[in-house]
Amino acid sequence: MQAISGYEIDEVLGEGPRGIVYKARDPKSGNRVALKLFHTLEIADAGSLLQLTHPHIATLYEIGRTESQSFAVVEYLSGGALKDHIRSMQSVGDVFPPEQILDYAQKIADALIYAADHGVSNSNLKSENVMFSEDGAPKLTDLISTPGESSVTLDAFARLLYEMATGKAPLPDIAVPPVETHRADLPSAFVLLVNQLLSRDRPDRYAAARFGDGPVDRAS
Repeated sequence: MQAISGYEIDEVLGEGPRGIVYKARDPKSGNRVALKLFHTLEIADAGSLLQLTHPHIATLYEIGRTESQSFAVVEYLSGGALKDHIRSMQSVGDVFPPEQILDYAQKIADALIYAADHGVSNSNLKSENVMFSEDGAPKLTDLISTPGESSVTLDAFARLLYEMATGKAPLPDIAVPPVETHRADLPSAFVLLVNQLLSRDRPDRYAAARFGDGPVDRAS
């Protein structure tokens, strides 16, 4: 059985531009973990990431390195990715109900606010990187620390809200139809917030959505 720094590798969970994610076992506790083996040796702001403790951020247990690569050991989340849940709904011609969208949005926003308060402004937010625990709690994974770039996080958050609401993931810097062209059952404040954040020709588009100011509370 292959092992990395003592962690016993079970299978590959996924692969991306930054590295490979394995399902592994911690021999000390016997628990399942996700081990991310990165293509590079360094992980930026590892200390800040290790300090994050929030119910909607995947727990980071350890950061280390092999001879030529760095790795991170993270909480194993068996409930799948938000992207897969959205696709599953689409496959049967359905979308998330409003109350579920608002619940996920609030929990994700709370996690982003907490991370920002600890110097981590996540530029890697997307539906593939929101995972669910066994009991259905959404958790942010694969955070990339980009201090001071709150506008980047807000852009990504707006695209995530749009995707949850419509099932369609907007590309960065590409105009999309307003949320209400896809459905009419969402709260008007939520629709206004998402549309404003995605309106790149509006210089005031961030004014109503400052992290730490309860943006999703006002949209519920």
